[in-house]
Amino acid sequence: LGINSPYGTVGGHTGAGPGYSVAAFHFPSLVENRMTLVALANRDRHDLDLALKIIFRMVRTLERFADAL
Repeated sequence: LGINSPYGTVGGHTGAGPGYSVAAFHFPSLVENRMTLVALANRDRHDLDLALKIIFRMVRTLERFADAL
């Protein structure tokens, strides 16, 4: 899965297993670093839109605290 974003082309993967939904995305330029973010949700249903919302909320949080990284 490749997504164009303000952070470059974001590569990632989503999936689900018994009881969990997972999303993992690599950002080539996030707060001046390469970073991979992973989110796990305790749910049986896979939902790409929800996974992307969670990941990009994590991105915005990291941007707010970039000086601390």
